[in-house]
Amino acid sequence: MIGLFTAIIHIMPNHTLKQTVTKFFQNKTFVPFVPVRMKFFSYTDIDYFSRLKNLPMTDIEQQPDLGVAKIDPVKEFFAHPSVMNKFQDILGKKAQGFITSVLQITSGSDKLKACLPKTIFTAAATAATMDLPINPNLGFAWIVPYKGSAQFQMGYKGYIQLAMRTGQYLRMNCIEIYENQFKSWNKLTEELELDMKVEGEGKIVGYCAYFKLINGFEKTVFWTVEKVNTHARKYSKNFGGDNSLWKEDFDSMAKKTVLKHTLSKWGILSVEMQIAMKVDQAVINDENANDVSYPDSQEEEDQSKKNSQKATDETINFMNTGRRRR
Repeated sequence: MIGLFTAIIHIMPNHTLKQTVTKFFQNKTFVPFVPVRMKFFSYTDIDYFSRLKNLPMTDIEQQPDLGVAKIDPVKEFFAHPSVMNKFQDILGKKAQGFITSVLQITSGSDKLKACLPKTIFTAAATAATMDLPINPNLGFAWIVPYKGSAQFQMGYKGYIQLAMRTGQYLRMNCIEIYENQFKSWNKLTEELELDMKVEGEGKIVGYCAYFKLINGFEKTVFWTVEKVNTHARKYSKNFGGDNSLWKEDFDSMAKKTVLKHTLSKWGILSVEMQIAMKVDQAVINDENANDVSYPDSQEEEDQSKKNSQKATDETINFMNTGRRRR
């Protein structure tokens, strides 16, 4: 009986399946199904059925929904002691305030509320580990919904924050350049001529990232708006989509992109900054950010796999060389 029912539920729509299981629980004789149900339902449905089996038949008929809509899977997940302990270990006294901000952000987005709670947790834990606020109004980091999972995304202010913590940077900035400020840009010598005495007016023509190290080394990078657009369309499948930060805050994403590119090529990268670049725009599948995927950027995911395979191959070659020498 259980095998037949399991086969049937694989092809049922979820709403039909829920109605069917409800009937079984009304019968009170189908107890063996209880361990199977977790594979096919959300936290909300599991709570629904666990309460359903304990109610008299009359209560089931009179209250078929049992207040299910009031259950918040994300809130329930973050209320678990192990999750609370994780944030307390990372943030100490600031843990409760941080969790509250995560729940506020989630409650304000229907698509975030529909994401797997674990992916929201891992994204939030990553931000907490780097001590970056996830308030979208601050621009340090974001938690973004994408196809049922929550992505972690760095903001340009987050990169500046992590860079300044290294103690190696004397100055750093990333700004938009307006048409009345721009004069010329030499790609070879990296000489950018601007008139910064005037307030920016008209349309934005590009974005500039600059840093200077305490040892005197400095770097200036300028990207036109067209170059930023080309890069965004290439590396973000959701560019222009309903939940895309490129659509909601193009300037911030453009600054982040140019600054990230500049730092990754010429900056001094702390361990924190390397992790930030790894998890940026990723769904984080474990608490330590060792297992990440890039559903919004196939090219970045392919490159990550290539880098991982290259490191594995190099390790194997090194070990084999050592064996031959012995």
